[in-house]
Amino acid sequence: MFTTQLATAPWQLAQAAEAYDTAAVTLEGAAGQKLPFQQHLGRALGVEWESPAGRAFRTAAEALHLPGEHLGAESSAIAEQCRAVAAELRDLAELARQVQQIVHMLANPELRATFAGILAADHLDWFWHRAAGALNSAHEMAEFLRDSGGIPWVLREAAARI
Repeated sequence: MFTTQLATAPWQLAQAAEAYDTAAVTLEGAAGQKLPFQQHLGRALGVEWESPAGRAFRTAAEALHLPGEHLGAESSAIAEQCRAVAAELRDLAELARQVQQIVHMLANPELRATFAGILAADHLDWFWHRAAGALNSAHEMAEFLRDSGGIPWVLREAAARI
């Protein structure tokens, strides 16, 4: 019999969402460094140092000008993408928690048998077993929800009747 204590998918999805939020904050911090970076680079390029080492320094500093220009825009765009991924992962984590609750409610075979004539017991059992297996992996849960178009209607209906 399945126990919900082993379900890790909701936790894994929530942790992944937090990691993406953290990445977004870090990237936004990098975007905020664009102006100081450009100021430091401008001061460095303003130094007149006539020697082979000075020319090499100037060449290296000039090579940093273009990446510095893109620093803010790129970091902000990637941070926005990270926030969108985090939101999707939070939604998946919530769906995984709902699946976990439904699987827990339907863990009793007698209770599932109650719905045999109403919800096609073999159909219900197949989805229940698939959902229970998906609870052990964020990847499997995401695939289960994607393949099912969310929480399968048969599981929702059975849970609603309990």
